[in-house]
Amino acid sequence: MHSLRIGKNEYVVGLFWRNATTSRQSQVVVEARSSADFLNESLRSSNAPEYDAYSVLKRPNGCQYGLGKLDGHSRLLHKPSLVVSAIDFAPEDFRAWLQFDDGVLIIGISQGTILANGDFWGTAEAAESVWRELNLSDNGQEIVTTSEEQSLAQIETWLNKPRGTICHLHKRYIPRKTLVFLFFTIIVASALGNYLWQAKLEADRLQLEIMRRNAQEVYVDPALVFPPVWKEAPSPADVYKNCLQAMYMVPPFEHGWASRSITCTVSGISKANIEIEWKRQDYGRYTELPLGAVLNSEKPDEVSTSETVFNLCPKSSYPELPPREKTELLIWEAARIFNPQSPPLKITWRPVLTKEVGKAPYKQEVKASWQAASWELGPLQSRPDSFIACIEECPGVVMNQINLTRSGDKQWWVLQGRIYVPSGN
Repeated sequence: MHSLRIGKNEYVVGLFWRNATTSRQSQVVVEARSSADFLNESLRSSNAPEYDAYSVLKRPNGCQYGLGKLDGHSRLLHKPSLVVSAIDFAPEDFRAWLQFDDGVLIIGISQGTILANGDFWGTAEAAESVWRELNLSDNGQEIVTTSEEQSLAQIETWLNKPRGTICHLHKRYIPRKTLVFLFFTIIVASALGNYLWQAKLEADRLQLEIMRRNAQEVYVDPALVFPPVWKEAPSPADVYKNCLQAMYMVPPFEHGWASRSITCTVSGISKANIEIEWKRQDYGRYTELPLGAVLNSEKPDEVSTSETVFNLCPKSSYPELPPREKTELLIWEAARIFNPQSPPLKITWRPVLTKEVGKAPYKQEVKASWQAASWELGPLQSRPDSFIACIEECPGVVMNQINLTRSGDKQWWVLQGRIYVPSGN
């Protein structure tokens, strides 16, 4: 095969044409491969180049395929066939001798069909024999040019649109139009897919927003998440009274061991525990420990005992919690009588409790309706009876521990508890 540049395009000439027995493109290619295999069998013995390219011509009266030899010139692939591109505007029956500077192009068409050797390129000597073999009808025309300029001018009168792309016989070729169509199809599909995906994301976002708003409209009672624990606690007066009875029942000495510290703690809802720390005196025996005590080898002169001594009941009723300022004023005033200059009271407030409830997208944060603080009074050298009477009148003030420490003829009292006030105050 050979290529000719005519105008802006480059065309291929020099194919061997045959009529196809089918009009289906895929079957025409199969038939072309079969014909090329048959022709190549006879060429292998002479070491001549084999047929390895083809072009297809579709016409109303049937299909044709042209076989060509690339002979290592792969640049000829995907270029249009000159004869296929010119056949629509060329005469129905003609043979043309087209002279070029580097060879001769013979074109032969009979009744709109390319003759077998009707697409020949070669030397003038080789073209002579092909020219004589071209058989035309009685109305056939003969066109002869004597220069390359005349040949190009003649061919340009036949050309309209490049057709008949040269393809490799053994490699699948996708036409440029198909590639362009596939490219734009992918672009459109990608754009459409992205649009649909963005639309879905926006719809999901709106749905989640609606669900969140609905979740916010669903009221969750803070009391169900953070119960009013002070309503389950016994009154400070009951704790004080019962703890004193239990603590005074503890003897100062037992088998040579002195009860140095006694602690009464209210745990859980209503249980009270008494914990006693014992100190061995000089005459105390290790073989006679206080009842329930276990010796610790690391501190053999100190032992402790613990037991549940009584149960308490919650207060029968609780009025509304007063504001934080009022509760603090009352408890500080109650502590003032023990030391007017510096009341031995310490109050530590904790942040308002919050908790996330529910699952996404219905999750919401619930804030406790109350705020808690821990308080501690002491050490006091006298019994805190007046303090207990005062905090008994303060709703939300709870006492959960009393400690009595002894040393010789002296003793100290330390009280601990909690304060609960509305979280909005």
